[in-house]
Amino acid sequence: MMLFRTNWQEAPSRNIFNLLCAVCCVLASSAAGAESLRLDLGRYAGRTEREGWHQVALKDQGGAAGKKILLYLDNPASGEAGQTAIFAASSLGAGPGTAPLSLAVTGKGGMYGTPGLAQKKYARVAEDVPGMALGGTAVAEWPASAARDGIFLKDGSLTWTFSNLKPGAYKLEIFAGRSAEGAGRMTIAVDGVPGLSVSGSCAAGTEENERGLYFNRTVTVSPDSRSLAFTVKAEGGFGSLNGVVLTPVPGPAGGTGRSLDIRGTEKVPVLLEVSAAGKITPAVEGEEYELRINLPPYESVTWFAAEAGRWPSGCNRVLPWSAASLERALNLRNPAAGGSPDPHGMLALFRLENGHYLVMLPLCGSGSVSWLEAEGNALKVKSGTLGTEAMEDKKEPLLCFALSRNLYEAMRVAWGKAASHPRLKGHSLWRCAKDARYPEPFRYLGWCSWEQYRRNINADLLLRASRAIDASPLPVRWLLVDAGFQNTSRQFQLRSFLPDGKKFPQGWGPLLEQRDSSRPGKIRWMGLWHCFYGDKGGIDVNNDLGTDSRFIRKGGTYFPGKSMKDTQEFYMDFMNSVRGRDGKGFDFVKVDYQTEYLKRVKGTGNPARQSVWCSRSLNRAVDSSGLLGMINCMAQGTLHIFNTGTSPVTRCSIDYSLNNLDASRSHLFQSYTNTLLLGQTVWPDHDMFHSSDPVCGDVMALSKALSGAPVYLSDKPEDFQPRRIWPLVNREGKILRPLAPAVALPESCFIHPLESASLYGAIAPLHNKCAAVAYYNLNTEPTTRSGRLLPSVYEWAPSMMQGPGAASSWSVPAEGLAAYDWRNRKGVKLPDGGIPLSLPSLRNGVMQDIFYLLAPIEKGWAVLGNPDKYLSPACIEEGIIRTDGKMTFTLKDSASVLIYREGGRPVVEGAAVRSLPGSEDFYLVEFPGELPARRVTVLKGKP
Repeated sequence: MMLFRTNWQEAPSRNIFNLLCAVCCVLASSAAGAESLRLDLGRYAGRTEREGWHQVALKDQGGAAGKKILLYLDNPASGEAGQTAIFAASSLGAGPGTAPLSLAVTGKGGMYGTPGLAQKKYARVAEDVPGMALGGTAVAEWPASAARDGIFLKDGSLTWTFSNLKPGAYKLEIFAGRSAEGAGRMTIAVDGVPGLSVSGSCAAGTEENERGLYFNRTVTVSPDSRSLAFTVKAEGGFGSLNGVVLTPVPGPAGGTGRSLDIRGTEKVPVLLEVSAAGKITPAVEGEEYELRINLPPYESVTWFAAEAGRWPSGCNRVLPWSAASLERALNLRNPAAGGSPDPHGMLALFRLENGHYLVMLPLCGSGSVSWLEAEGNALKVKSGTLGTEAMEDKKEPLLCFALSRNLYEAMRVAWGKAASHPRLKGHSLWRCAKDARYPEPFRYLGWCSWEQYRRNINADLLLRASRAIDASPLPVRWLLVDAGFQNTSRQFQLRSFLPDGKKFPQGWGPLLEQRDSSRPGKIRWMGLWHCFYGDKGGIDVNNDLGTDSRFIRKGGTYFPGKSMKDTQEFYMDFMNSVRGRDGKGFDFVKVDYQTEYLKRVKGTGNPARQSVWCSRSLNRAVDSSGLLGMINCMAQGTLHIFNTGTSPVTRCSIDYSLNNLDASRSHLFQSYTNTLLLGQTVWPDHDMFHSSDPVCGDVMALSKALSGAPVYLSDKPEDFQPRRIWPLVNREGKILRPLAPAVALPESCFIHPLESASLYGAIAPLHNKCAAVAYYNLNTEPTTRSGRLLPSVYEWAPSMMQGPGAASSWSVPAEGLAAYDWRNRKGVKLPDGGIPLSLPSLRNGVMQDIFYLLAPIEKGWAVLGNPDKYLSPACIEEGIIRTDGKMTFTLKDSASVLIYREGGRPVVEGAAVRSLPGSEDFYLVEFPGELPARRVTVLKGKP
């Protein structure tokens, strides 16, 4: 007999008890895969079964004090529950000659309902456990009956200790649930390991916790302790514990299958195909190909993934997670993301011990997608269709990796090698190849309805907003209608390409008539938001699209992707509905929810291929319809970044959120670090922002300027803040843009800014070899962080430049750099030892940054442009002419210009020249008025 021995004590309530128990388990070896110990404590016994899993449950035999609780184990063949079992030695145990594997549970809590086996055989749930979420984030509904099963705790805790385990790495999964009433907050933590914890509300029916808490971590059992303990705690009410699964994780040298050895000294990028060198063995139909990767010694890693439970739908939530090892990276936390990273990744960067950077980039093809998968410090690359069908083409690209002492060069050559593969070539052009066709509206300031109004828009509101924008003195040149206009079912399933007749009784005509290209500084263009596959719930079977035969049907919902031809026809109709058959409709489109498509078509034949069809058909339709361009949103998945076509813009971050510090901190480092990946083929969109944001408005405005992507406001027009808007644009609303998007500095690519003791930095190249560099204190603790602005940072400015003039780095000029502190309006010649930097996390409750402009000094001169603009060097045309006695340049759209001159006040005809306060050798030149272009000659003055 296997007994769960319990010493019961009386308590004030019959639902509170003291539990002390020990269970001895001797398990059978599994014939297929790693053996797992599974404790099913309640309804969540419904996890999908897998061969070789030992399913164990506790069952209350009557519930009276003093009664025994038997440990049940079901028959792997029939699923019938049995009270006794005899097994051979287990691979989870410590080994021959040691005590058997045991489990002890201690603590105080409460027991409700009937925990354990309520049915003879476990039923499958709607989604497998990876669909669950970490930290209480909603993913799918739990059955209502779940609140009546499991071990329920009330203001108590239980500590579960496994003893006599075999040393090594284990995946520990813990399922905790909800309470129907009197819900509290639960915390799950591995004892003695800081950071290995998750917490969340247990309130039934809340949006944040529809599915419950899911803890999924790799933990290490040392040879000394041979034990593993975790504590589950409920505070402020009830919470349930529903299941525990413990699975050994094979080490890099163990396990089965083929492996790839990376030496860390490879000279050229390497691209592997699914059939490459016979190293990859296909799994059964509909499953994945797999290759284990043996890494060279490394100092740190950055793992790019959404938070746990999102994969394969990364939305706009692919975040960089940096640590000293993969295992530590997987245990980081990000409050804005709602949890820790998923073990499925779409990029990994390694800083090797030999000084090189290693980039590992999983790829997609015409009918497959690849991803990295980490368990502890073990790494694999996998590839599959994500559906029921096997790959048809065994020449699909799998993985590209590259090494360099320059991080940006390693990323660039890896991408270049990948994009040259026949399955990908031409489907995602380099960013520089798209610049000649960069949509004209995106060069100007815009406005979007979403952050202010969400789905609560209608014709009257948008007409009032457009008129108020035009009445404003600020030059907002385009308006984007975001979600909320669609004709949909209650489940957000699209029924028509026409807008909701109740909200827009006259259609789009009255709004589109507000456009006026004849008035400078007023709305000239309008754009329309749409979902990649209809609306976020799909397409209703009761629709007026007239194309039902073109769709995949799942229940009462249609989705595009049935065939390439059907998909092309659908998107052509879709985009024509935006532009209008007469070409007088909207001017551009924003397309959202691209990566959610995979989740929606789960269970179909080949979701990867279907997604590729949709992306390529959409790109072609946008180009053919007459639309000026497209903004990709929620398109950070591998299948989409390799299929942007001619589209030049993709969102690089989670949504901007008004007055939200956690979101803003995450937004900044996600945007700048993700640029390393996304910025190869698109300008990375940092999203809209409120210029009136009192907490984050200053830092948000600057980050939009540094992005080089569209800049668009989201405030009510009457709330616009000119002091944050005018530094972004000229008088006609044209954005002052960098030569390439700002990207995280190399050292910042390998820190977790929310916990780091270092400042986080980003840099962008500007005209005439100037640079913009920004630093942030993103630590969530109320601390001050320090650093130094060194001349060597200038070398990284051109890291994201492409095409003519591109360089892997810039040399610091022999005469040095003029540095302008934009926030404090002071200049200094940058010393060889740098400038000390210090920044609190907040100043008077407001988020801050440090922002410097750097200009090369040649022949004693430097010019920094109009200091009223964030990217002031963009006001100077390329081609400054310098001699010892004078400097000549063209100043655009400005009445003032900041210059540096050693050895005396310079002279400019027709302008006043005054010293910049508190700044040696910096001078502000001021003209009587602003001109579109002015040729300026500056003469050397007397000392």
